[in-house]
Amino acid sequence: MFYIDNFLSFLKTNHYDVKTTIKAYHYIIKEFEVYCCSENITSVKQLTDKSVFVYLEHLKNKNISERYFFLKLYRLRVYFHYLYKNGFIFFDFLKNYHIPKYIRTNHPILNQKEITHIIENIIPKDTLCYKGKALLELMYSSAIRPSEVCKLKISDIDFKEHQLFIKQSKRKKDRVVPVGKVALDVITDYIDTTRKRYLKPNSPDNIFLSFKSGKPHNAYGIRWIIRETLKRNGFHPIRPYSLRGTSATVLFLNGMGIAYLSKLLGHSEFRTTSLYIRVNEMNLKSILQKHHPRLKLKIKEEKQ
Repeated sequence: MFYIDNFLSFLKTNHYDVKTTIKAYHYIIKEFEVYCCSENITSVKQLTDKSVFVYLEHLKNKNISERYFFLKLYRLRVYFHYLYKNGFIFFDFLKNYHIPKYIRTNHPILNQKEITHIIENIIPKDTLCYKGKALLELMYSSAIRPSEVCKLKISDIDFKEHQLFIKQSKRKKDRVVPVGKVALDVITDYIDTTRKRYLKPNSPDNIFLSFKSGKPHNAYGIRWIIRETLKRNGFHPIRPYSLRGTSATVLFLNGMGIAYLSKLLGHSEFRTTSLYIRVNEMNLKSILQKHHPRLKLKIKEEKQ
């Protein structure tokens, strides 16, 4: 017995997303169960250090990417820890196994000049491009996740205080996010004009709605709108998460501390935030010269 249903119920209780995260956990653990049964291991109580590490070697030999391997490993570690804490196994097999943390590396980061040039040159020539411009302005200004954009409602925006109230986001956490006046002006104009064309009798209060159904877009819909808007304006596509990483990097280079940036992005660990910040050697050198006390002293002496 592998107690998979018990574990999935535990994830639901702890507010893991059913459609994505829990589904991914189920796939990975079910795959592990199938492998164990093929090796005549029919219960987690039969697992040993050796059998677990033989399975890890089996995964490595499946020619999967390093990132996907460690993702499976991380989720198996959560699973084993649950089994151990609840007395289903007597040893937490992967407790001390080091697993590096990854973020998606296929989301290139733009510099401040590049992203400003793109946003300022988007012409709202049709309703889709108007929606796309509103999305670009909002996501770059606030650094919110694509999933948070999908759920964002008009009532979640405090136009007077220039804030967004992000409800029940990742791990069901709420947070307040500041947003720029320029982005809010574009959003206000979009709501007053273009959004009305997307409304259906049963449309919710969400800001970004599908033209066909009048229902909120999912993350794929948001990605398509941004891509199509950029294409119609002669720009290469940008993935939504690139806007989040770009915003984080620009804020960091302009002096925002990692603690504040972490709070803005909704991260519980500074380590996660650091993965979103990408600086090249020239940026790093200028930041060191500006902030490091010994380097500042050296520059001052050279001037004298």
